Amino acid sequence: MDRVDPIRAFPRDDGLSAVTRVADSRVHRETPEEAAERRRKEAEERQRQAARRAWADAQRHRVEEQSALYVSEEDSDDGRAHVDIRV
Repeated sequence: MDRVDPIRAFPRDDGLSAVTRVADSRVHRETPEEAAERRRKEAEERQRQAARRAWADAQRHRVEEQSALYVSEEDSDDGRAHVDIRV
């Protein structure tokens, strides 16, 4: 395989720049251990994101359930004491 220089910009007639390819010798190839570690970390991050999403959904669901207990502003002027709660 021919060796290619690292990425370098070279001028074109239209004022834009183009780039050349990087040689394979300059590309880092991960070992099987590195690949396994990367996949493990990606799986952990997906689990953390799913847990955060589940927690947020549970909080939203709880607020929606509790909102049925609150009286609307129009109905709250019945002379009884009340507390306005806004989420």
